[in-house]
Amino acid sequence: MMTRLHDSGAVYTLGQMPGTVINENYVKGIPNNSSGPTYGLHNDEGSAYITENDSVLDIDKGVTYTINCEDYGAKHDLTILRTYATVNKMGKNPPTSTIDTPVVVADAVWPVTQYGFCVNSGVEDKWRSVVPSSVLPIQDYVFPASCSAPKGTATLTIRSSGDAGNTVWFAPAGTTAFTEGTTMTKAAGTATSIAVPTTAGTYKLFVVDSQGKKLGESTALLRVGS
Repeated sequence: MMTRLHDSGAVYTLGQMPGTVINENYVKGIPNNSSGPTYGLHNDEGSAYITENDSVLDIDKGVTYTINCEDYGAKHDLTILRTYATVNKMGKNPPTSTIDTPVVVADAVWPVTQYGFCVNSGVEDKWRSVVPSSVLPIQDYVFPASCSAPKGTATLTIRSSGDAGNTVWFAPAGTTAFTEGTTMTKAAGTATSIAVPTTAGTYKLFVVDSQGKKLGESTALLRVGS
C-alpha cells in the first residue's frame, strides 16, 4: 500500500457518514512515515458517525498513527473497537467517540478469530484472477496471514486454491516430501478448511499439484501451541 502518496491509509474516511459500517478488514503493507504521515486507518478531518470495528493491521512500526483519529476539532462520533495491530500509536480521541486501544501483536501472528477476518477480507474468490500471481502467489492467497492456534484447534479456515487437482498441506518449513501425520495435514485443492497439525510447532502452508510438484510455500506461518 501507499508506494507513491502518503497522508493516507488503507481505509480512508472524510466527512459525516451516518450509518457507515467498515468492519473486519485486513490491512497489510502500510510503510513508515519517512516521507510523510502514514496510517493504518485514516479517519480524516470531519469524519463522523462511522463504525470501524475488528480491523487487523499488519503495518510498519514507524507509521504516524495506527488509527488516525486524533482530535483536530471537526471529528466526532466514531466507534472503533477491537483493533489488532502490529503497533499501538494513537493520538487524542475526538469528542463523543468510543475507540479501543489497539491490541498489539508485534509479530503479526494473529489469534484464530482475527485470522478469520483476514481470510474473509480482500478480493472475492470469483475475481481472484484480477490479482497477478506475481503479486499474490497461490499459497499466499490460500493462507493469507499468520495464525496462532491453541492446542486442540481441530481445523483452520483457508481459501480454495481453485484447482481440484491440487492438494494443500500444513508442514514444517522447507518440506519437500509430504506424508500425513502429526506434523503434516492435507486437504483437497478446493477445500476451504484444513486440519491443524497436532504436534506443537511452527508450520507453513504448501500447495502441491497433481504430479506432486510443490507450487509454493506460504509466507505466513501457523504456530500451534503446546
